[in-house]
Amino acid sequence: MIPEYRGQGNGKFFLNEILTKAKEYGIKELFLKVENDNTRAVNLYYNMGFEEIINAATILI
Repeated sequence: MIPEYRGQGNGKFFLNEILTKAKEYGIKELFLKVENDNTRAVNLYYNMGFEEIINAATILI
């Protein structure tokens, strides 16, 4: 999120919208990917009920 919109609850709002729509469509599971050093996003996802299930390694060649 661009800096001037951070800290206003926008991420939580949009994530709630996504979760609501997913439930309406009968989606039972959502997966997301976030960099560990993106602490704002990581904290948001944990606070919204997401759980860490895997750490993966990737190589770009």
